Amino acid sequence: METPNHETRTIVLVLALIAAFEIFRPAPAMTQPSIEGQLRDVVYELRGIKQELSQIQRKMK
Repeated sequence: METPNHETRTIVLVLALIAAFEIFRPAPAMTQPSIEGQLRDVVYELRGIKQELSQIQRKMK
């Protein structure tokens, strides 16, 4: 097996750090009393993750 290049290792490390942060922090959606509030918070979180990944992708170009 080949050794992964520096870019691949960096991407994997960043994604692992993002995943660890997302897993271990308290979910804002769980503090909402209604389903609509929970869904709104989940969508907000997903948009934030999408923006983070877009920033990483731009930096890698």
